[in-house]
Amino acid sequence: MIGRVYKIQSKIDGCFYIGSTRLDINDRLREHRLCRNRKTHNSIPIYAYFNLKGWDNANIILLHEFESISDKDLLWEERKEIEKVLAFHDVRCLNKNRPIITREELKEQVKITNQKWHKANQERTSNNLKEWRKVNPEKVRAQRERRRESDKEYSKVYCQEHMDHIIEKTKQWRLDNPEKYAEQCRRANERAKEKRSAQKNNLTD
Repeated sequence: MIGRVYKIQSKIDGCFYIGSTRLDINDRLREHRLCRNRKTHNSIPIYAYFNLKGWDNANIILLHEFESISDKDLLWEERKEIEKVLAFHDVRCLNKNRPIITREELKEQVKITNQKWHKANQERTSNNLKEWRKVNPEKVRAQRERRRESDKEYSKVYCQEHMDHIIEKTKQWRLDNPEKYAEQCRRANERAKEKRSAQKNNLTD
């Protein structure tokens, strides 16, 4: 199935948009013109630009034509052309979004979007959380208990899997910090004496 990568360029100042289509490029240009008055398109750079400068000043150019290409591969060919331009930081390019992205890029994009949202709504989110905690004290206690149990289980598994490393690290710390280790031992002995003394008093009573 035929696929085409095209450029719509302004006759006024050279600003341009790169796209891809299955249509004849002149039919694609007519399609762009038919869509120019849609409210949902007002914020799209190519429509914002040519609606202002006039679609009579739009000239369409065929960049590549492929006799047989999948939709996905056609979008990748479109992206290649856009990235060639962006590599030179050409400010005349009207493409602001990538036509196709990888799964990893999508995850990163979602992550950045979420970070921006949380930053912009941090105060509101914090207030909502505080209010929820006031209204749901039992759920808060249950959450804390589950977290404590989860932390205990994680610590247990981690210690089992890394016991040799923990032992070696502890030995090295004791060698590197003899004074701190001696202080730890002294406090531990004092606690042990206090515990034995309390037990002895309980037996006497």
